[in-house]
Amino acid sequence: MNSFKLFWFVALIIFIIGLYFRTNDDGIVINIHDTYYVISNLHISIIFAIIYSIIGFAYWILDKTTLKLYLRLTQIHLIISMGCFLVFIIGIWYFNKIKTESEFPLFYDSLDENTFIILVFTIFFLSQILLILNLIASTLKQILAKKNK
Repeated sequence: MNSFKLFWFVALIIFIIGLYFRTNDDGIVINIHDTYYVISNLHISIIFAIIYSIIGFAYWILDKTTLKLYLRLTQIHLIISMGCFLVFIIGIWYFNKIKTESEFPLFYDSLDENTFIILVFTIFFLSQILLILNLIASTLKQILAKKNK
């Protein structure tokens, strides 16, 4: 299966999951100092569906050109990107399972959940550097190959 097809398939799955949970008032609450950021599940799924679609589009464009990417870097990028999606889904499910009613209704200790979300997002966005590096290295390889002919 081509990389772009996989990214587009996952984007579709993310969007369908978001539509499924759109009626739920649940979302992700990120607490940074005294500020709470509440993002609904639908908005998160739309953002990630767009991001995965853009990555798939980039791989589709590269598939249509003569530029051949390094297979190992493409595989590593693919595994990390898809792994972040799976880890995020499993992690959010886990944190929703362990939530209990607090004795203090205004106190919500979300430090572990916030750390998890930030860590997964950071790994995902840093892994996108692999696509850029792969593109640069493959372009340089092709330029040097043409120069040596």
